Amino acid sequence: MFDGVNMAPPRQHPVLGGITLVAVLLALTLVSYAVLDKPFADFSHQFLARPQLARWLSELGDARALGGIGVIVCLVASFTFPKVAKAFATALLAFGLAMLTVAFLKHGFGRTWPETWVDNNPSWVTDRVFGFNWMHGGQGYQSFPSGHTARTMAPCAVLWVRMPRLKYLWMSLPLVVGLGLLGANFHFVSDCFGGALLGVIAAHTALYLAPKIGLG
Repeated sequence: MFDGVNMAPPRQHPVLGGITLVAVLLALTLVSYAVLDKPFADFSHQFLARPQLARWLSELGDARALGGIGVIVCLVASFTFPKVAKAFATALLAFGLAMLTVAFLKHGFGRTWPETWVDNNPSWVTDRVFGFNWMHGGQGYQSFPSGHTARTMAPCAVLWVRMPRLKYLWMSLPLVVGLGLLGANFHFVSDCFGGALLGVIAAHTALYLAPKIGLG
Protein backbone atom coordinates (compact mmCIF):
# COMPACT_ATOMS: atom_id res chain seq x y z
CA MET A 1 0.00 0.00 0.00
CA PHE A 2 1.36 3.41 -0.95
CA ASP A 3 -0.34 6.79 -1.08
CA GLY A 4 -3.73 5.16 -0.75
CA VAL A 5 -3.17 3.01 -3.85
CA ASN A 6 -1.77 -0.50 -4.09
CA MET A 7 1.37 0.23 -6.09
CA ALA A 8 2.83 -2.89 -7.65
CA PRO A 9 6.62 -3.06 -7.98
CA PRO A 10 7.84 -2.08 -11.43
CA ARG A 11 9.42 -5.50 -11.96
CA GLN A 12 5.97 -7.05 -12.46
CA HIS A 13 6.23 -7.70 -16.15
CA PRO A 14 4.90 -8.81 -18.52
CA VAL A 15 1.74 -6.75 -18.92
CA LEU A 16 -1.52 -8.59 -18.32
CA GLY A 17 -0.07 -12.02 -18.94
CA GLY A 18 2.55 -10.83 -21.39
CA ILE A 19 3.35 -13.08 -24.28
CA THR A 20 0.17 -15.08 -23.75
CA LEU A 21 -1.99 -11.97 -24.05
CA VAL A 22 -0.12 -10.81 -27.14
CA ALA A 23 -0.65 -14.22 -28.75
CA VAL A 24 -4.35 -14.23 -27.86
CA LEU A 25 -4.91 -10.73 -29.25
CA LEU A 26 -3.03 -11.60 -32.44
CA ALA A 27 -5.15 -14.72 -32.89
CA LEU A 28 -8.35 -12.76 -32.28
CA THR A 29 -7.26 -10.16 -34.83
CA LEU A 30 -6.66 -12.79 -37.49
CA VAL A 31 -9.83 -14.74 -36.75
CA SER A 32 -11.91 -11.55 -36.74
CA TYR A 33 -10.49 -10.54 -40.11
CA ALA A 34 -11.33 -13.93 -41.58
CA VAL A 35 -14.75 -14.51 -39.98
CA LEU A 36 -16.29 -11.55 -38.14
CA ASP A 37 -15.41 -8.28 -39.85
CA LYS A 38 -17.78 -8.28 -42.79
CA PRO A 39 -20.88 -9.76 -41.13
CA PHE A 40 -20.54 -7.57 -38.06
CA ALA A 41 -20.09 -4.42 -40.18
CA ASP A 42 -23.30 -5.29 -42.04
CA PHE A 43 -25.10 -6.02 -38.76
CA SER A 44 -23.96 -2.73 -37.20
CA HIS A 45 -24.99 -0.77 -40.27
CA GLN A 46 -28.41 -2.37 -40.63
CA PHE A 47 -29.52 -2.85 -37.04
CA LEU A 48 -27.50 -0.51 -34.81
CA ALA A 49 -27.45 2.46 -37.18
CA ARG A 50 -24.68 4.37 -35.39
CA PRO A 51 -26.44 5.15 -32.07
CA GLN A 52 -25.40 8.40 -30.46
CA LEU A 53 -24.38 6.59 -27.27
CA ALA A 54 -21.87 4.50 -29.22
CA ARG A 55 -20.36 7.65 -30.74
CA TRP A 56 -19.98 9.23 -27.30
CA LEU A 57 -18.38 6.09 -25.86
CA SER A 58 -15.91 5.85 -28.73
CA GLU A 59 -14.76 9.43 -28.11
CA LEU A 60 -13.53 8.49 -24.65
CA GLY A 61 -10.42 7.46 -26.56
CA ASP A 62 -9.85 10.96 -27.94
CA ALA A 63 -6.10 11.64 -27.93
CA ARG A 64 -6.34 15.20 -26.62
CA ALA A 65 -8.56 14.23 -23.70
CA LEU A 66 -6.44 11.25 -22.66
CA GLY A 67 -3.17 13.12 -22.98
CA GLY A 68 -4.48 16.15 -21.14
CA ILE A 69 -5.82 14.09 -18.23
CA GLY A 70 -2.53 12.22 -17.96
CA VAL A 71 -0.47 15.41 -17.86
CA ILE A 72 -2.72 17.00 -15.23
CA VAL A 73 -2.56 13.92 -12.99
CA CYS A 74 1.24 13.82 -13.30
CA LEU A 75 1.58 17.49 -12.38
CA VAL A 76 -0.79 17.33 -9.42
CA ALA A 77 0.48 14.01 -8.05
CA SER A 78 4.16 14.94 -8.38
CA PHE A 79 3.93 17.20 -5.32
CA THR A 80 2.40 14.72 -2.87
CA PHE A 81 2.20 11.25 -4.48
CA PRO A 82 5.44 10.73 -6.42
CA LYS A 83 4.84 7.04 -7.15
CA VAL A 84 1.41 7.78 -8.54
CA ALA A 85 2.98 10.48 -10.71
CA LYS A 86 5.59 8.00 -11.98
CA ALA A 87 2.88 5.47 -12.77
CA PHE A 88 0.95 8.01 -14.82
CA ALA A 89 4.13 9.29 -16.48
CA THR A 90 4.87 5.72 -17.59
CA ALA A 91 1.31 5.46 -18.83
CA LEU A 92 1.82 8.68 -20.82
CA LEU A 93 4.97 7.18 -22.31
CA ALA A 94 2.98 4.14 -23.45
CA PHE A 95 0.28 6.47 -24.79
CA GLY A 96 2.87 8.38 -26.84
CA LEU A 97 4.46 5.20 -28.19
CA ALA A 98 1.05 3.90 -29.24
CA MET A 99 0.15 7.16 -30.99
CA LEU A 100 3.43 7.28 -32.88
CA THR A 101 3.23 3.65 -33.96
CA VAL A 102 -0.41 3.86 -35.01
CA ALA A 103 0.36 6.66 -37.46
CA PHE A 104 2.95 4.55 -39.27
CA LEU A 105 0.90 1.36 -39.22
CA LYS A 106 -2.24 2.99 -40.58
CA HIS A 107 -0.25 4.30 -43.54
CA GLY A 108 1.49 0.96 -44.02
CA PHE A 109 -1.60 -1.26 -43.93
CA GLY A 110 -3.82 1.08 -45.93
CA ARG A 111 -7.03 -0.62 -44.90
CA THR A 112 -10.39 0.71 -46.04
CA TRP A 113 -13.13 1.49 -43.48
CA PRO A 114 -16.36 -0.38 -42.82
CA GLU A 115 -18.39 2.72 -43.75
CA THR A 116 -17.87 5.73 -46.02
CA TRP A 117 -16.82 8.76 -43.99
CA VAL A 118 -14.41 11.02 -45.92
CA ASP A 119 -14.56 12.23 -49.55
CA ASN A 120 -16.59 9.22 -50.68
CA ASN A 121 -13.88 6.84 -49.55
CA PRO A 122 -14.37 3.23 -50.63
CA SER A 123 -15.83 1.05 -47.86
CA TRP A 124 -17.33 -2.35 -47.20
CA VAL A 125 -20.89 -1.12 -46.62
CA THR A 126 -21.01 1.20 -49.65
CA ASP A 127 -18.74 -0.48 -52.19
CA ARG A 128 -18.12 -3.99 -50.80
CA VAL A 129 -14.42 -3.13 -50.72
CA PHE A 130 -12.52 -5.08 -48.09
CA GLY A 131 -8.84 -5.57 -47.39
CA PHE A 132 -5.47 -3.88 -47.27
CA ASN A 133 -3.82 -1.52 -49.73
CA TRP A 134 -0.21 -1.46 -48.59
CA MET A 135 1.36 1.99 -48.21
CA HIS A 136 -1.65 3.66 -49.81
CA GLY A 137 -2.00 6.65 -47.50
CA GLY A 138 -4.95 9.01 -47.21
CA GLN A 139 -7.78 9.27 -44.69
CA GLY A 140 -9.88 6.74 -46.55
CA TYR A 141 -7.29 4.03 -45.93
CA GLN A 142 -6.58 4.24 -42.20
CA SER A 143 -8.92 1.74 -40.59
CA PHE A 144 -6.29 -0.64 -39.21
CA PRO A 145 -5.32 -0.62 -36.42
CA SER A 146 -7.81 1.32 -34.32
CA GLY A 147 -6.00 4.35 -32.90
CA HIS A 148 -8.67 4.97 -30.26
CA THR A 149 -8.32 1.42 -28.94
CA ALA A 150 -4.51 1.47 -29.02
CA ARG A 151 -4.12 4.75 -27.17
CA THR A 152 -6.59 3.75 -24.47
CA MET A 153 -5.24 0.23 -24.02
CA ALA A 154 -1.59 1.35 -23.77
CA PRO A 155 -1.84 3.62 -20.70
CA CYS A 156 -4.52 1.47 -19.05
CA ALA A 157 -2.34 -1.65 -19.36
CA VAL A 158 0.50 0.21 -17.66
CA LEU A 159 -1.78 1.35 -14.85
CA TRP A 160 -3.10 -2.20 -14.47
CA VAL A 161 0.45 -3.26 -13.61
CA ARG A 162 1.43 -0.22 -11.54
CA MET A 163 -1.89 0.30 -9.72
CA PRO A 164 -3.57 -3.12 -9.75
CA ARG A 165 -6.11 -2.31 -7.04
CA LEU A 166 -7.96 -0.29 -9.68
CA LYS A 167 -7.42 -2.86 -12.46
CA TYR A 168 -11.13 -3.15 -13.32
CA LEU A 169 -11.33 0.60 -13.78
CA TRP A 170 -8.29 0.61 -16.08
CA MET A 171 -9.61 -2.17 -18.27
CA SER A 172 -13.12 -0.76 -18.47
CA LEU A 173 -11.98 2.23 -20.56
CA PRO A 174 -10.54 0.36 -23.60
CA LEU A 175 -13.45 -2.09 -23.44
CA VAL A 176 -16.03 0.71 -23.49
CA VAL A 177 -14.18 2.56 -26.26
CA GLY A 178 -13.98 -0.61 -28.36
CA LEU A 179 -17.69 -1.31 -27.93
CA GLY A 180 -18.47 2.28 -28.91
CA LEU A 181 -16.36 2.02 -32.04
CA LEU A 182 -18.07 -1.20 -33.09
CA GLY A 183 -21.53 0.03 -32.18
CA ALA A 184 -21.05 3.12 -34.36
CA ASN A 185 -19.42 1.01 -37.09
CA PHE A 186 -16.35 3.23 -37.01
CA HIS A 187 -14.06 0.18 -37.14
CA PHE A 188 -13.99 -3.50 -38.03
CA VAL A 189 -13.71 -5.98 -35.16
CA SER A 190 -10.15 -6.87 -36.15
CA ASP A 191 -9.21 -3.18 -36.11
CA CYS A 192 -10.11 -3.03 -32.43
CA PHE A 193 -8.29 -6.23 -31.54
CA GLY A 194 -5.29 -5.00 -33.53
CA GLY A 195 -5.38 -1.70 -31.66
CA ALA A 196 -5.54 -3.54 -28.33
CA LEU A 197 -2.56 -5.65 -29.40
CA LEU A 198 -0.56 -2.56 -30.29
CA GLY A 199 -1.54 -0.95 -26.98
CA VAL A 200 -0.27 -3.93 -24.98
CA ILE A 201 3.03 -3.93 -26.88
CA ALA A 202 3.40 -0.18 -26.25
CA ALA A 203 2.74 -0.79 -22.55
CA HIS A 204 5.37 -3.54 -22.48
CA THR A 205 7.86 -1.17 -24.03
CA ALA A 206 7.05 1.69 -21.66
CA LEU A 207 7.36 -0.54 -18.59
CA TYR A 208 10.71 -1.80 -19.87
CA LEU A 209 11.99 1.72 -20.47
CA ALA A 210 10.58 3.29 -17.28
CA PRO A 211 13.35 2.20 -14.83
CA LYS A 212 15.99 3.34 -17.30
CA ILE A 213 14.64 6.89 -17.39
CA GLY A 214 13.82 7.30 -13.71
CA LEU A 215 10.19 6.22 -13.76
CA GLY A 216 10.68 2.85 -12.10
